[in-house]
Amino acid sequence: MDLGEIIGDALRYPLSNWKNFLILGIIFVVGGLYNNFLSLGNNTALIVLLGFVGFIFGIVAYGYEIRILKSSLAGFGELPKFNAMFDMFIDGLKVLIVYSFFNPFDFDFSFWDIILRICFSNNGNEFFA
Repeated sequence: MDLGEIIGDALRYPLSNWKNFLILGIIFVVGGLYNNFLSLGNNTALIVLLGFVGFIFGIVAYGYEIRILKSSLAGFGELPKFNAMFDMFIDGLKVLIVYSFFNPFDFDFSFWDIILRICFSNNGNEFFA
C-alpha cells in the first residue's frame, strides 16, 4: 500500500456520506460552543447552559466515534448512520468513564469549570433572578 492510496482512502471514507459528515461537524461545533462563549464575560447562566449542551453533544460524538470504529472493523466503507442516538449516548458515556479513569487529570476541564461557576456565582442567585 503506497502513500497515495492511504491518503485517498483517508479522504474517501469521511466524504462517502456528506449528510453524516455534516451532522458530525455540527455536533462538534455545538460541542465546542462553550469554549467560544467563555470570552463573553460573567454571564454564568449562558455559560452553564452551553456547557451542559456541549457536554451532552460531546458524549454523543464519543458514541459516534465508537460506532465508526465498529463499522470500520466490520469492513464497511461508508460512515454509519445517525440512528439509535440513545445507544450512541450510552457508548459515549462508556468512553468518558474509561477515559476519566485512565486519565483523571485531563477529564474535561470545561465540566469542572461549569460546576465551579455554579457553586461560586453569587450563591446561585443569578439563575433565579
